[in-house]
Amino acid sequence: MYLRIFSFVLFSFLFVQSVHTQSTYDLTVEVKGIETLEGNIMICLVSDKNNFLDGGCKRGKSIPANRSTVEVTFEQSAAGYYAITLFHDENSDQQLNTEGLFGMPSESYGFSNNPTLLFGPPSFDRCRFKLSEDQVIQVKLK
Repeated sequence: MYLRIFSFVLFSFLFVQSVHTQSTYDLTVEVKGIETLEGNIMICLVSDKNNFLDGGCKRGKSIPANRSTVEVTFEQSAAGYYAITLFHDENSDQQLNTEGLFGMPSESYGFSNNPTLLFGPPSFDRCRFKLSEDQVIQVKLK
């Protein structure tokens, strides 16, 4: 009887430990196509479609644009669905600059899944990906 109880408690502990250790992952974002080596690459990781493209990035990083390809890692990210938005802040003013009547971006930008853009920015659903293991996402600047 005690052996069964001990075995159950041990199994429960090991199961909880394995679930806990597998619930966060490292996400590396590799940014390609940096043409001018000035300023910073501003990267935003979003898990909620309501925060996608709203300007209120809760989980963001900024890295120098000092090579044609740079990468940054978001460590210990919870498993789930995410989308990445980024832009090359060439003049280091911490915003995506636009120009013209329609407000077209004058600085390079990119999204996870590298969607083709026709009229306006893509939706969260077109950019989302599932994080369920350590992984690398490549984003090409446009």
